[in-house]
Amino acid sequence: GPNGAGKSTELKLLAGILRPDRGAVSVDGRLAALIEVGAGFHGDLTGRENVFLNGAILGMSREEVRRKLDAIVAFAGIERFLDMPVKRYSSGMYARLGFSIAAHVEPEVLLVDEVLSVGDAVFRLRCLERMRRLVHGGTTLVFVTHDLDQMQSICGRAIVLEQGRVAHEGPSRDAVGHYMTAMSRAFADRPADLHADDGGQGGTVKLLDLRWFDADNEEVVWVRPRQEIRAELTLRLVRPVRSLVVELNMRAANRS
Repeated sequence: GPNGAGKSTELKLLAGILRPDRGAVSVDGRLAALIEVGAGFHGDLTGRENVFLNGAILGMSREEVRRKLDAIVAFAGIERFLDMPVKRYSSGMYARLGFSIAAHVEPEVLLVDEVLSVGDAVFRLRCLERMRRLVHGGTTLVFVTHDLDQMQSICGRAIVLEQGRVAHEGPSRDAVGHYMTAMSRAFADRPADLHADDGGQGGTVKLLDLRWFDADNEEVVWVRPRQEIRAELTLRLVRPVRSLVVELNMRAANRS
């Protein structure tokens, strides 16, 4: 869902950080949550001390933390900084250590908010692989993200939230379609960034508007590959034009 739809609030309800005004929230099994970068860390304590502190908060015994310490530190990649106060850590180091601790709790339910965005590319890939292994091992993963490719690579089902309500629930591919259609509606009325090249004719042609429509004549700003669409242009000709050529070029949003 878009920003403000209630995704992080939902995770906080599941984690018990917030209490619902109405209804009830029930979670069965050992739960670990990574909702905010560095949540539960004490800035004046070292990375090593915070592993023990955070592990205890997440329900691990001291012996269990001691047994998993090397694996946690290696996964986070903070060996050189293990005995440095975490207040000197970067946001990426915070995220790496926090995720590593939560992932090694061996939870039955793991809540992950969009904290992976602060990590580097290699660490994000490692986190995604770790989450896949946990899911395949039977862990229930609740994953909040705006990265649709990440979500589809891990989650079989997804929920789209709009204004705190469930707008769609189903297979992740269908949820992506619903999400992007909703985003299309939200952005369709925004003014377009229009540019027209009149071949150096000094403003002969002005491009006033450009809109896209699907096969059902619904306006869209996002389409699937091979989906049929129709373009509607509004032009103003300042003077007569003997031969007008209209050329439209499209490319993926994440490519230059």
